[in-house]
Amino acid sequence: MSERIQPDHHRILWERACSRKRLIIQQRCCLSVRLREQARSHMEQWRSADRVSPYFCFSSW
Repeated sequence: MSERIQPDHHRILWERACSRKRLIIQQRCCLSVRLREQARSHMEQWRSADRVSPYFCFSSW
């Protein structure tokens, strides 16, 4: 019956929090994509090293 009406400052704070949360999610997404790409390029380096010699890491012994 009685509706609770939030003052304007609560609505404004909520909108700011939502936009900050959205920004954080976007940053995490970009970071994970960048790390995935980096991991893919490093995997390629290890594959080429394995083709050369299976003992590539221990060649200095």
